Amino acid sequence: MARLKIIIPENYKQAFAIPIRINDINNGNYIRNHAFVSILHDASVQWSHRYNFTEFNIDRVGITMSDLEIKFTKEYFLWQYY
Repeated sequence: MARLKIIIPENYKQAFAIPIRINDINNGNYIRNHAFVSILHDASVQWSHRYNFTEFNIDRVGITMSDLEIKFTKEYFLWQYY
């Protein structure tokens, strides 16, 4: 499968508070890879609420996630956030 390359404009910034749950952490004290999918979904829901959208109506268009690719560039440790 070909790798996707998404270029995000420098002036595009969004910030959302997503609490890290203890079950998101593995024995090595870093966030589990699959936990990022849940975190991304939480952020997308917060984004849609910020603009009064729903998954079924973003400017009269519904969205469906048909594919997801995550490129990990470093590990995220729980204690970085406390």
